[in-house]
Amino acid sequence: MPLYIVSTPIGNLSDMTLRALETLKNTDLLVCEDTRRANLLLTHYKIEKPMISYNEHNEGKRVPYLIGLLKQDKNISLVVNAGTPLVSDPGYRLVKAASENGIMISPVPGPSIVTAALSVAGLPTDSFTFLGFLPKKPGRRKKLLAAIRKETRTYIILVSKERIHTLLKEILDQLGDRKICICRELTKFHEEIIRGQLSFILDNWKQKKGEYTIVLGNSDV
Repeated sequence: MPLYIVSTPIGNLSDMTLRALETLKNTDLLVCEDTRRANLLLTHYKIEKPMISYNEHNEGKRVPYLIGLLKQDKNISLVVNAGTPLVSDPGYRLVKAASENGIMISPVPGPSIVTAALSVAGLPTDSFTFLGFLPKKPGRRKKLLAAIRKETRTYIILVSKERIHTLLKEILDQLGDRKICICRELTKFHEEIIRGQLSFILDNWKQKKGEYTIVLGNSDV
């Protein structure tokens, strides 16, 4: 049976697709980043399925076990806490192992923080790069920013509320002033989207709780 890579809502549970629901209803085992978060989703849609956790701390022992189940024709679905698996989330090693063992891997597409933020940013979408979370060490972070200074692509960056103000100042220092879009709590009740020049946004910055996604325009926009 295939390994299904199932996208789930990034905030609003109504964004769950019909195919994703059907896949979860028919799965033999739900592999999830956090069983507690996954249980909230299953409970909302009145689905009961056995679950097993899969994250960066236990994937070493989980992968051989799950590959064994897949070889026994078990129907397995992988979900993460929000959005599409493997996009700054666990799953790469499982998908790689499944591919190497000739197991069918089927995507069940749906919500993604990357495409959601890009679609509302008002910045070029013909060429873009997803950087995920930047390195925690300032030196490595500044080196990465310096490396993309002359790039003409749009960049998508994930950042925590604790680091966003520092990161915005570093972007201004390393890349200069440019157009930017900051998305907070996308698809949730307190959703907020801020567009404008980075310098102006920094001058008027007010720290708020939530999950942030930055869409960064190039210097020519």
